[in-house]
Amino acid sequence: MKRLDLIEMPGHVGLLALGQDWMTERHFADLMTACYLAMDLSEPGSEMHALGFRGGQLLADKSTEYDEIRTIVGTIVQWISKQPNTDIYRAAYARLSKDARRNFSN
Repeated sequence: MKRLDLIEMPGHVGLLALGQDWMTERHFADLMTACYLAMDLSEPGSEMHALGFRGGQLLADKSTEYDEIRTIVGTIVQWISKQPNTDIYRAAYARLSKDARRNFSN
C-alpha cells in the first residue's frame, strides 16, 4: 500500500503552492524531489528522464514558467504514483547516500 502522505501529497501540495506567496523552501524541495526521483527511476534518454531533468532545470533557475512546471511535475507525480514502493524507496535512499558521501568527503 502506498504512503500517499510521503510519496504523492508533497508533490501535489508543492504544485498548489507554486507561485503563491505562501510557497516555502519545503514546497520547492518536494517539487525537486519529484524531479530527481523521475530521473533516478527512469532510463536515461527516456521521456520521463527528460521531464525530470527539465523540471529540475526550471526549478533550479527559479523560473516563473509556472504552467510549464505544473505540467511537467504533475506528469511526474502521476508517473511516480504508479511505480512500486520498493523502487521509490531504493532510489530515494541511493540519492541520499550519494549526496551524503559527496557532502562529507574531503
